[in-house]
Amino acid sequence: MWATCLSVVVSWIAIGSAWSILPKYPPFRRMNAGQLDVIRYVLSVTSPRDAVFDADSVYIFRPQASYYGSLMRVTRIRIRRGELEFDIPERCERLDCKVVIMSTHIAYLPREVHAWIRDNYIPSPTFPQVLLHKSLVSESAGSAGQR
Repeated sequence: MWATCLSVVVSWIAIGSAWSILPKYPPFRRMNAGQLDVIRYVLSVTSPRDAVFDADSVYIFRPQASYYGSLMRVTRIRIRRGELEFDIPERCERLDCKVVIMSTHIAYLPREVHAWIRDNYIPSPTFPQVLLHKSLVSESAGSAGQR
C-alpha cells in the first residue's frame, strides 16, 4: 500500500514538472534555430576559403581569422597586458577576411581593433551581429546591378 502511494506521489511530481516546462520548451523543437540561421547566412555570403573572424569559435566551417580560435577571458587579458601578440587586423587583411561575427568577446578587445572593424566592415541587412567586409557588400551590389 505504501509503495503504491509513494509511486503515485513521485509520478505526480514528475508529470507536474514536465507539464510545467513543456509549453516553454516543447520536445523536438530546435532550440538553436537562430544560430543555424546565422550559420546558413554566413555560408551563403562566403566561400569555403574565406576567413571568418569569430571570437567564440562557433562557426568552424570557415577558416578562423584569429590565431586564437576562441578569445576566452584569459586570452583577452593577456592580449591587453601585451603578453600575447595580437595581430587581428593584419591577419584578417592577409587572409582576406570577409565576415566578422560580433560577440561579447570582441567587445573586450583593444580599441584599435574596434576602429579597424568599423573602418572595414558594415552590419549585414539580415543579421546585424554579422559584419560584412565592405568589398563583399560592393561585390553583391555590383552583381545585383548586372541582373
